[in-house]
Amino acid sequence: MKGEIARKVHHLRKKNALTQAELSKGICTQAQISNIEKGILNPSSITLFHIAQRLNVDMNYFFDHQLEPAHCPQTTKDQIRLDAIKGEFQKVQEQLRAANLAQDDSFCLWHEALCAHYVDRATEEAISKLEKGYNKADTTSNQFFMLADLGSIYAQAGMEENAHHCFQTLLHRLDEQSPHVQYVPLYIRAYLGNAQYMFKKGEYAEAEYYCVAGEQMCLDYQVLIGLAQFFYIYGQCLVKRFQYDDARIYLKKAKKLLYIEQNRVKMDQIDELLALCRT
Repeated sequence: MKGEIARKVHHLRKKNALTQAELSKGICTQAQISNIEKGILNPSSITLFHIAQRLNVDMNYFFDHQLEPAHCPQTTKDQIRLDAIKGEFQKVQEQLRAANLAQDDSFCLWHEALCAHYVDRATEEAISKLEKGYNKADTTSNQFFMLADLGSIYAQAGMEENAHHCFQTLLHRLDEQSPHVQYVPLYIRAYLGNAQYMFKKGEYAEAEYYCVAGEQMCLDYQVLIGLAQFFYIYGQCLVKRFQYDDARIYLKKAKKLLYIEQNRVKMDQIDELLALCRT
């Protein structure tokens, strides 16, 4: 694990034209960055989170384990995965075409599926490829990430029961593993997917349970991604329960985070709910 993190930190630091001192500023010491890149030091989850933020990647990027066939250098897969995490699927599609990966390679199927859904809007093709990639995956970690992506695609396609099944399966499989920081983003996605499903079904107590679990994980690991959504869904549940005073607290928390994310659409929706809470 240390070797994988070392290689990726070094690769991204060079790509971002940062010195070790620049990367370490406000996070740790230059010597610690040097030792991380040499594979001598395994960074704490908090340190790695801040390094990921400075390098403009999601923390789970450091824990994606891919096979390394001779015809596709690992750096190519790293870049494809990085662009997928950032949501730059047009770039992913272009790189896949140039990478000369085998058609039935699970990594290829996984990322072709994401491109089919997010670029080509071919959701049925995306689901078919992702399911095939999931069954061919060589690592548990990759299966988990594919399951999360499959749940997201099902949810966006309005196939709520299928999405719920994916996120429930993901949670159960994660709970069977030894606790590890690499699973934090997956837990957050699973909690969020289940919270959204339960809210839409009118199961507000269940939705609140997943929101609280997700919020706690975000706070424990100092992860902002997903936190606004947990506050927003929890606030909506409280509105449905006519608990307007508490709802205002959570909706305002969500709005502050959405302001940072510059999500104007969701902020307007929160303003409508806050107006309802004042009536």
